[in-house]
Amino acid sequence: MAVKIYITGPPRSGKTTLIMKILPYLEKLSLRFMGFVTPEQSVGGERKGFNLFFLPWGRQLELASIEQKPGYNMKHGRYWLNPSAGKEIASVLREAINNEEIELIIVDEIGPMELAFREFREAIEDSIVSQKNVIATFHISLSSRFPHIFSEIEKGLIIDLRRMGWEEAHLTLLERIKKVKRSGGKDS
Repeated sequence: MAVKIYITGPPRSGKTTLIMKILPYLEKLSLRFMGFVTPEQSVGGERKGFNLFFLPWGRQLELASIEQKPGYNMKHGRYWLNPSAGKEIASVLREAINNEEIELIIVDEIGPMELAFREFREAIEDSIVSQKNVIATFHISLSSRFPHIFSEIEKGLIIDLRRMGWEEAHLTLLERIKKVKRSGGKDS
């Protein structure tokens, strides 16, 4: 059975940082992974948007910006969304699901902004029910705003940064990853 690990917490609680911190460990274990992280764009401590950083290649694309740019015609909260981002994310997730060599899918983040893209929503639903191992972050409002997705997430291990310190969360995540690797990519 595939391992599903989901990390949640308030904005700026360290969800993306936690994912970024485990990437070298995944490489050290020779786990083959694919996915994306969404580091924020900030200037002087003020959030200006989000980038997409595709794994493992490092290709980047802007996800959202507080400035409306040419072609950014969909808005979520204060952010204008890059219309090509949803298609790119969906393409990466579908490739990860279908590529037999990929052992682990990384998703940062499953949140209302990302789920505004129909393509992403469909690909994430397929990812979390797939036979692939998944490590993903999710927005704390997911349970009330997207209950059908949250009901699948509840079947996995949830690391809640509101209840667990960041270092404890990091150690828990590392231990679970070791268990996945020892069992050849499947949890035992």
